[in-house]
Amino acid sequence: MDQPKISIRFYKDADTGSHTQGAYWLRLYKNGKNIGNEPFVKQDLAQLKPIVQKEGHVELHNWLKNNRPGLFEKSINDSDPDKIVVEILTFLKKFYKVD
Repeated sequence: MDQPKISIRFYKDADTGSHTQGAYWLRLYKNGKNIGNEPFVKQDLAQLKPIVQKEGHVELHNWLKNNRPGLFEKSINDSDPDKIVVEILTFLKKFYKVD
């Protein structure tokens, strides 16, 4: 069976009337279908940066499980068969400009 295509979109909420203004939204897609949306505020991004810098796949997995349980349970789960955590880690490395 082929590995599903996972894609990530990350954008900053610029809507001045939004309660999440200034937050970044992570949108996950699996084979073109949206499978999850989660906001990440400055505090979240500050917590994630050291995890990404040390390429902490397990740490990111646990952070998502503890801090984004809805997304985790719906899209990732403990076994992460679609390797979504790896995709998020790879994406965040580009966001933080980590080599």
